[in-house]
Amino acid sequence: DLYNDRKFNENFRNPFGLQQIAFKDSLTGIAVGQFGTIIYTYDGGESWIYEKANPTDLKTPATMMVRYAGSVPIIVTFSGRIFRMIEDNLAPKPEDTLSISGRVWDGDKGQPNIPIIMGYRVTMTDADGYYKFTRLKKGNYVVKAMNKYFDGPNIDYYYKPFDYSPLQYDIDLTSDTSGFDFNATDLRTYHTISGYVVDKDGKGLADIDVRFAVSRLTADGLGLADTITKTDISGKFEFLNIESYKTWDITAYDEKITFSPLKHIVRLYTNDTTDLRFVGSPITNVEDKSKTRSIIISPNPASDYINISLPENMYSNPTLKYGVDNVVENVQIFNMLGVEVIHPVSYAATPQDGNVRIDISHLPAGVYYVRIIGSFGSSSIVEKFVKM
Repeated sequence: DLYNDRKFNENFRNPFGLQQIAFKDSLTGIAVGQFGTIIYTYDGGESWIYEKANPTDLKTPATMMVRYAGSVPIIVTFSGRIFRMIEDNLAPKPEDTLSISGRVWDGDKGQPNIPIIMGYRVTMTDADGYYKFTRLKKGNYVVKAMNKYFDGPNIDYYYKPFDYSPLQYDIDLTSDTSGFDFNATDLRTYHTISGYVVDKDGKGLADIDVRFAVSRLTADGLGLADTITKTDISGKFEFLNIESYKTWDITAYDEKITFSPLKHIVRLYTNDTTDLRFVGSPITNVEDKSKTRSIIISPNPASDYINISLPENMYSNPTLKYGVDNVVENVQIFNMLGVEVIHPVSYAATPQDGNVRIDISHLPAGVYYVRIIGSFGSSSIVEKFVKM
């Protein structure tokens, strides 16, 4: 969630996800991400500093790992390159004891989870809207309140949740100082997510739990459950006042029923999503449960490759808008951290039977997730497999 104003190929970019984190002691640690993103903390994770002087070779690896060898951090890239820090010139000195603090206001309440940046250092407001930078030396600082998910000219992801006043503070720091407050103007929009849970004959299923949460991959493939509602007598469920420009998981759950798809993943932009549909089938035994899945992954567990098969109504539909014949556009594979480990595989080459074979021999053993993305709107479908 942290804002990153570093440039890569002359474009602003946000972090692509945490890869690994290591701490030397209770205050000092390093987290590594993708494309060479390295951030340091010297206050136990209250704030983070982005490394701005990476070796050239660290700009391209998809994955990094970090460990401390005594007091020296060692970073290893996906391609096998190993780096160690020879000088920690970002660390505060013993005489660096000053602080800057303030609050972000939304009306008469503090606004939580707002990124506050000071050069290459970033923190976030707490539950009451407060922020604080500590272990600072005397000098000049510029402090700004920022937005997450703000990708400027990329219109598909253009999202500015707040305007702030003032735009920034220019601070000549000579002693501890506070009161650098920002007033936030809420620009967010909200929508409705709704749909139906039905049986194979299209009859609504009542009193089914439908879960709603921020989209995150979990071991069971179902994601988290921030909010739970139940379907009415017609099988309808509805979630109101859902913030746009975020990605949400919608799952149906019942101990005696299995549902297809396993999960809808929805990203709202400017409209409500009102046509989600789950089809439920009673669970009678393991074999029946397997047959009701939308996606068939075999073998599972697997060692060298997997075959992914979908029913015909998911990979071919001549009535789709935009003149697109294939519902499924590509397949992504993620590890348990949510990191994409295999680039999207296109289904366009195999529209006749909806089957595709993917080489997984190079992947480490573990649990992985297959995400099916297509032209059936903003939804996608997730299943999992085990690599031996």
